[in-house]
Amino acid sequence: MEESCEMKRKEGKNTKIKLEEKFEKIYRASPDIIIVTRFKDGKITDVSDAFEKIIGYTPREFIGRTSLELYVNSEDRSRILSIENLLR
Repeated sequence: MEESCEMKRKEGKNTKIKLEEKFEKIYRASPDIIIVTRFKDGKITDVSDAFEKIIGYTPREFIGRTSLELYVNSEDRSRILSIENLLR
């Protein structure tokens, strides 16, 4: 019984690793901009490889900042802040 549980645990771990690797390949190969943020504070934690090609800024310039810091249009910023406040 113990061996069976251990084997299932290892299979589950291997499946998880394979799925993570598959996601990473898709994420990096995507021709679209993908920005990963933390929900709690909106900080950018990662961007896809297409980001620099399309936007022209390096990921280092954006990672660690919030998406709200990046909006230039004050109307857009106000609208997004009001939506964010509704979600909290």
